Amino acid sequence: MIENYTSKEYADKAVEANALKKMLYILLTPTEFEKTVLDFTTQIVQQPIFNEDGEQIGTEDVEIQVPVMIEKEVPIYDEEGNQTGVEVIKVQSSHKEKYMEDIATLVIAEPNYYICTEDNYTYGDINENLETEKIKNRTLDFYKNFIVTSWGAFRKTPKGYSSAVEAVNTVFNMVNVAQALTEDLATLLIFYEVPDFTKAEQCTEEWLVAHQKKHKACDLQTFMSWYLEFQTVWAKTQYTDIPIPEMEL
Repeated sequence: MIENYTSKEYADKAVEANALKKMLYILLTPTEFEKTVLDFTTQIVQQPIFNEDGEQIGTEDVEIQVPVMIEKEVPIYDEEGNQTGVEVIKVQSSHKEKYMEDIATLVIAEPNYYICTEDNYTYGDINENLETEKIKNRTLDFYKNFIVTSWGAFRKTPKGYSSAVEAVNTVFNMVNVAQALTEDLATLLIFYEVPDFTKAEQCTEEWLVAHQKKHKACDLQTFMSWYLEFQTVWAKTQYTDIPIPEMEL
């Protein structure tokens, strides 16, 4: 592998990737090169065999590699640089061989964008399932923090409460006293729009806050119908590994 960067460049790129909340990849590009290879031939020679006393007791055939020599004409020049003739010399013959080697360059991209062979090394194969995985993760993240009812999404842990159940039951008790969900009581229940999980900009806290809403005032029967729905949805989220009962991924 030929690294087309210095250690300092790698360190600088790593800092840049971290600041962007992205990943630094080492992109490997297979590249064809050519090199000169000297020619050798195999020759069998006899090698003496000696005993422990240093006396030759025989010979054995041994294969050795010897250079392949060829004649080559080289020009002869005089002091003024004019060619005056040629000289034949012997040189070792050679040939060209092609070989492949990876050239490594640095690329910054989002995590899991490339399929890696190991660590952060990649041949540039793009993870075709990345967008599907991102949508799935956004969906899971949302339903870990919200339950969805017909009135909208409700936080599992609203501010000031230990759970959604505590928050809703607090309002439930006041509604029973008032015999209705009054406008004042309705302000205690904050709902949110369910985002489009294919759009990253909608899967942020800022977008959710900008799209929060309150249900309009209603009579006791309407509220009790929703309260029963809430309890049913909440119970389902407590007994399934996937936070959303009807989630399609």
